[in-house]
Amino acid sequence: MTIKLQENIVMQCSVDEIIHPTKDEEALRQDKSIEIWTMFRTYIKKGTHYEPRICTGMALPLSVGDEITMTGDLVDTNKYGIQFQFSAIKKQIPTERNGVIAFLVKNINGVGKSTAERIVDALGIDLVEKIKKDKSVLESINGISTKKATMIKDQIDALGSSLDDLQFFAKTGLGSARIAAIKSTYSELNKDKKTKIDVVKLIKSNPYQLITDVKGIGFKMADSVALKIGIAKDDPNRIASGLQYVLKERCKILLI
Repeated sequence: MTIKLQENIVMQCSVDEIIHPTKDEEALRQDKSIEIWTMFRTYIKKGTHYEPRICTGMALPLSVGDEITMTGDLVDTNKYGIQFQFSAIKKQIPTERNGVIAFLVKNINGVGKSTAERIVDALGIDLVEKIKKDKSVLESINGISTKKATMIKDQIDALGSSLDDLQFFAKTGLGSARIAAIKSTYSELNKDKKTKIDVVKLIKSNPYQLITDVKGIGFKMADSVALKIGIAKDDPNRIASGLQYVLKERCKILLI
């Protein structure tokens, strides 16, 4: 039985060894904007020494040496020992030119070294925030079409949750395994969609949609999330979902 030791931890570390997916499995992943179940090892400083920590959760492609911020729970899995189960993960952007160039080449499909150099030279090392704000800044760079600018922006948007998103997931009160299941569900739903579902925006606007979309989430759990993130008790989605829940429970009683 898994026991939670600490909940809703925000953790910063580097990726020291990737256990899953293997290199061969990663090579088969054509869409870098899709999260898959990931396991990696990092080392945590404890006093004068470092101890290994296994981290698991849904993530976009990671590489050894990536600096990341995660939020999640520290658990004792009994069978596999103590693990950090993350529910959201964000790669830290390097703060010097060569690091930013390498970051773009490694994480953005269709961007080679020469293109990355032109982007960094044109936009500076804070290019990620500039691109997120307005993709047209890319279109003024030689060799980058409107279509390619859109592709680059979409991948940058998918690189990881913002710090606000990390804090949002912590606020929902959901465990890391449940959040991973939610993210996995919407990753699958997004595969064939031109307009991707933003999980955080969806939950903020209507957490009751989770009941329909995600296996294992019922009214009580969705309602708990809704109240924790500030959804009003008289919200129309809450009333509609509550009525469906009551009718369903009454039908169960009649069938007994």
